[in-house]
Amino acid sequence: MFIYRILCGKRMRCTILVAVLLIGEATLFSQSSPHIQLCSTKVVPYPERNKIQNPMFSTDLTAPNGERLVYIGARHSNDSTDVQFLDIEKAWEDITPTIAFFEGTGVGMWSSAEQAIRGAGEPGLIQFLAQKDSIPSISLEPSEQDEVAYLLTKFNPEQVKLFYTLRVVSEMRQRQNRSEPELRVAAMNVMQRLSKLKGLENVVRTLEELDAAYRNYWTKPATWSDVPGDWFNPLKSSSETGGVFTNEINQESSHFRDMNMYSVLATAVLEGNRVIAVVGRDHVPMQAPALKCALQ
Repeated sequence: MFIYRILCGKRMRCTILVAVLLIGEATLFSQSSPHIQLCSTKVVPYPERNKIQNPMFSTDLTAPNGERLVYIGARHSNDSTDVQFLDIEKAWEDITPTIAFFEGTGVGMWSSAEQAIRGAGEPGLIQFLAQKDSIPSISLEPSEQDEVAYLLTKFNPEQVKLFYTLRVVSEMRQRQNRSEPELRVAAMNVMQRLSKLKGLENVVRTLEELDAAYRNYWTKPATWSDVPGDWFNPLKSSSETGGVFTNEINQESSHFRDMNMYSVLATAVLEGNRVIAVVGRDHVPMQAPALKCALQ
């Protein structure tokens, strides 16, 4: 799994980790119980997001076995003075979790909560707290190959590879103000990683092929390094943003991830764990109806 937070791999805030290693993702949906699979139909698809009345961005659920899930939706941030990080730490102290989950795939070692937040935002804080309390911290992400296989049932390989590559570029430019040479290196790294995945081996492999593929779909912005972040907003359509297909791919990717996150969390609680999880805030209301179905 590619790490660029500099976590610019999947779901991407681009910041540099002090130390990075790879872990397996918690892909459990195909192995989940019939009850969990039945409740999965209540995970909300992104095109239906506007049907959610008064969305709640955090939830606290107690299962019939007495175990608990505290699920916090965060604003992606590397600002250690942001009050949301105090709220996360207070929730941690309240639940005293036996297992913790985070969004993304980067793993680092930090000497303080402040350093963890600066290095990797809320995933960094969760990992720091878990390390301090000697409990497991696990990524909520499905395997990238599984996600790619799913997306390829709906979009062609060139579109899928462009989506992943351009999303990294957009986030690095907007969040970290990376230079053009840095963006080119990042794009090349993403393309090389993706070329190892089944179905994406033979498209968009070089910067020249990236230039050509980009021109197949867009005339504005003039260069792929200037793509706007709005192209990757799952709450908007490509007809609104000019993304052609990027918003729709992000919707499908986010829903696939939501299904996995829901299954992982419900399974962990029902197996007898006190669980805390922190993700980007919009994931929580999409998964909450299914989690309530499974745990209450």
